[in-house]
Amino acid sequence: MKKAVLIPTLSLFVASLLLVSLALANFMPPIPDLPHICIKSDGTVEPSDAPIRRVGNTFTLTRDLMKENVIEVQANNLIIDGGGHTIQGMAPSGIIIYGRNSITIKNFTIREFNSGISIRYSYNIVITGNNFSGNDNGITLDYAVNNTILENIIIGNGDGILTFNDCDYNRIIRNQFTQNKYAGLWFEQPQDGTCDYNSIVQNTITQNTQEGAMCRSLSNSLFAANTFGNNGYGNPDTVEGYGIFMSASGNTLYYNNFLDNREQALDLGNNNAWDNSAKGNYWSNYTGTDANSDGVGDSSFMIERDSSDNHPLIVVVNILEIELPLLPVAYSISIPTPPEPTPSPSGNPFPTAEPTTSPSPTAVPSPIPAPTGQFDGNAEFKSGTIPRDNVKFWYVWVNSSGTQLVYYALLSDIYNPPIMSFLGQHFQTETGTDVFVGNTKSLIEIYQDRNGDGIPQADFTTGQIEILYHLIVNSSVSYEIKPLEKTVEEGIPHYRWGITYKTIDGFFFKADMSGFAFKAMIDFMRFEYDFYITQNASHVKTSFAISNLNSSELGGTGSISSLEDLSLSLLYATSTSSPKPYTTYVNGEAFDSTSATEPATATHSGQIMVENVKAYEFLFDENYTLTRGEMAEAFEVRTEAAASTSVPSYLKEMQWVFSDFENVLDASALFPAVVGLEGRLNLDLGASNFLYRICYPVWDGGALEHDPTGVAYFRAIDAPSGSANGESGGSEPFHIDWMVTALTAGVTATGITLLVYLKKRNKS
Repeated sequence: MKKAVLIPTLSLFVASLLLVSLALANFMPPIPDLPHICIKSDGTVEPSDAPIRRVGNTFTLTRDLMKENVIEVQANNLIIDGGGHTIQGMAPSGIIIYGRNSITIKNFTIREFNSGISIRYSYNIVITGNNFSGNDNGITLDYAVNNTILENIIIGNGDGILTFNDCDYNRIIRNQFTQNKYAGLWFEQPQDGTCDYNSIVQNTITQNTQEGAMCRSLSNSLFAANTFGNNGYGNPDTVEGYGIFMSASGNTLYYNNFLDNREQALDLGNNNAWDNSAKGNYWSNYTGTDANSDGVGDSSFMIERDSSDNHPLIVVVNILEIELPLLPVAYSISIPTPPEPTPSPSGNPFPTAEPTTSPSPTAVPSPIPAPTGQFDGNAEFKSGTIPRDNVKFWYVWVNSSGTQLVYYALLSDIYNPPIMSFLGQHFQTETGTDVFVGNTKSLIEIYQDRNGDGIPQADFTTGQIEILYHLIVNSSVSYEIKPLEKTVEEGIPHYRWGITYKTIDGFFFKADMSGFAFKAMIDFMRFEYDFYITQNASHVKTSFAISNLNSSELGGTGSISSLEDLSLSLLYATSTSSPKPYTTYVNGEAFDSTSATEPATATHSGQIMVENVKAYEFLFDENYTLTRGEMAEAFEVRTEAAASTSVPSYLKEMQWVFSDFENVLDASALFPAVVGLEGRLNLDLGASNFLYRICYPVWDGGALEHDPTGVAYFRAIDAPSGSANGESGGSEPFHIDWMVTALTAGVTATGITLLVYLKKRNKS
């Protein structure tokens, strides 16, 4: 896969999406000013006279909505019952599910929208017993995971179901797809990640004009016990139409009926299996024999472009009598864009607990606030936010004594802010070699220390893992910035800043990707930084804090009674870029996460050596503070250098941790002296040669704080650099306004349902 409820894949931030938003601006038809019916996060309905009746967590429509309303859902864990009524209009979506989870939508007739139901950045949504007709798309999925589409009638739309990016582990079961203008199912070629591990089972897919199913991007998925009949006859004679058009790879198809489609199937992909090694599919134009009367043809059925069904069936399959094992339900952390915020009204069932704040050091003189505003690479220190539409880009910049530190966080006052940041530092070693070191938290893990060594043993290639859950925290209701300030203490300048995310949904997913386990509320998570320089060494002390998780807050499928005896670890990924060779050392020996044979190597530090000169050091030894109830105790932190095999494969394949920040940050232009032969910084988790875990063996769900340190050893100069790349002398300021424009345009563009208009229908 590629990709958590978590932390968002961030390829949607690439600058090319700016072009998408510009295209949309010129391509969109006018949108009528239809009033919204909004189901708020606290369960209230706006406007108050909307025709919706609430009983418990069920919201029932009491009359038809004819070109006057669309329904927007801002709450989780509820049922929306259409009561057999119709909603009709010309807006982008009839029902909008954005950044939500655990919602059932049933008993609606939905027609004449661009998308009948739009499910985006959401999971555990059930759509059942609805009728869709006359929509450009009956149902649109985008960054939609673990959803179920069950027993709907989807007739006479453009596409029945259209998927875009990273739509994984969805189940499409016993639906009727008929007479849709293009395809019953259209798995579009995405901008960000294929659609994996989907189960398409027991559907009737007939008389669709172009294809029964168009699979341009679909892998590791199952088509079983479906009927594809009479598809492809609405095209001009010069255009072929297929029961199923497969240009994707790695899928399995068996027990399907292919009945008199214009062309039965086309396979342009790789490693698609058209049988399960014993039974294949029924083909109405199969002419082979069955000499032993076992129901399987004696010869293969040839599928266009060199594929074959080696076990074709002789008799039409009664698809509703076939009992099939569906692919396992699982969840991935690739949903990158946060959901829309829901202001915390009085009476919020999950009131925000104010985080405690770290005591401020005694500063001499008083702290000097950083200038704010437009990014300026010539400034000694500066921070600011640059708003663009629905998001804003907060940055911290320090340029002192020949080294430059840059920090970015994506924030929003419209969407729930994502818990996402990047910290990087550029400097020259004492021998004059340019180096850039990036560092970011990639996963929060819950483990059970079975062997008592304090660190999690994990090998995802063998399944021998002590990690039980991944704690996914991709968004928060609110945030609080601690502004960048400079103090001088005993002659040493300190640059401090921080961010606290508040009221966070914490989702526990099983580490083996077998499914969602349970959910907890986290009052806050805080990251604070202290950057200071002594002679030829700079230090970055990173303070991490998370609030208490009470066992009473746990609940859901696979829930546990308490977190007692469980431990917590943070997986960090680093990336080094330099024109000269470098090596990471752990315990005095060279270490490379991509080739390490031991999943975990206990260590107290890690060093990056550039041409045998120590350039950077990670120091982990400080104790951490754990608070349970009213008692605070200090415990020894444990750390490990981690092999790539101890990281789940979807995280490595996502490549979101560094590579997309490079697209946004454009650090290659900011620090040109450290780019590699490919012309850009290597900020790719999949290629990271140093992954490490900071481990808190004693946790039990309590609140904890810890502040490890990173040290860069560099060639110091007396005055701040006159340019962004560390060279002396003046230069034009480095502005990031265009990068923010690209970032926010990407968020905006991918947030618009009308991306369907840009869909390409050629069969390349």
